[in-house]
Amino acid sequence: MSNLQTGSRAPRRQGNACNGTTRSNRVLLVFALFAGLVVSPATAASSGSCTPLPPDSVGWWPGDGSALDAVGPNDGMLKGGAGFATGMVGQSFSVDGDAGSIVEVPSASNLIFDPMSPLTIELWAYRTSAAQSQHLVGKRTPGCGGGDSYQIVIDYSRGLSFNSLGGGVETGVDLPLNTWTHLAGTFDGSTYRFYMDGQLLPTVPGTGTGTLGPSNTDPLTIGTSGGCPGFTGRIDELGIFNRALSQAEIQAIADAGSAGKCRACAQVTFDFVGYPQTWVVPDNVTSVAVDARGAKGGGNGIAPGPQGGKGGRVHGTCQRV
Repeated sequence: MSNLQTGSRAPRRQGNACNGTTRSNRVLLVFALFAGLVVSPATAASSGSCTPLPPDSVGWWPGDGSALDAVGPNDGMLKGGAGFATGMVGQSFSVDGDAGSIVEVPSASNLIFDPMSPLTIELWAYRTSAAQSQHLVGKRTPGCGGGDSYQIVIDYSRGLSFNSLGGGVETGVDLPLNTWTHLAGTFDGSTYRFYMDGQLLPTVPGTGTGTLGPSNTDPLTIGTSGGCPGFTGRIDELGIFNRALSQAEIQAIADAGSAGKCRACAQVTFDFVGYPQTWVVPDNVTSVAVDARGAKGGGNGIAPGPQGGKGGRVHGTCQRV
């Protein structure tokens, strides 16, 4: 708890920087008592250190009770019985293997990649079925035909794959059951790579090169790819980037575990107008800054300024990560 004296200008008191270290819920209590201001943040237990979101993100679907895109306008919609369940980071999408049990994201210009364009798809997966063919995510023509621009797949003969109609990488490595596992596929314009829990997986000879598939305007689907056999389990924190992330960046996301990727900064403003107030600060706040300002002139009978002035106006800003 800290006390700020209202007056012509009070010093700025601020907590952690906006790049963030924890995910927490806070309640900011503001109470004016004559010339005093009391600021009391109550903080819930933290899940650990989040990792900064790598640059060049074009879509991020945390699955925390909605299909909203955390970095842009590409919001999705749950279909066919898809829902939410406990995730690796907060909540996750829950799908049942039916190709209609999906999260569908309408096509958008930043989700359409030319065949030579770099790309990264990364996510947390929790597999609950041993079915030998499962599609986790993809942008593919409906009907499970050709036209797959990009997708992540489990295949009985090829293992985990990041592929398209133009090429791809096969690993020969299966996805374990009932374990949260971080997966990432990258394409740098010529070479495909696949990572599990931050570690580069082997590339089956004869794979790993090519291009992305033809660009299409079909939806991005989470839980299937163009209606192909779907994934059974949970998918969390799906992210798409318009470049090939480095191994170090992917490892940092995997190492962050349940703390996840830090949210981008946003500001929420509260104004104190001279009477007791309670401000509820949104989730994932890591800093609260309060300015107490007063103006010269007649007092208002609540919080007189230093020269008989009008009293303090408090501007509180919380920075969300």
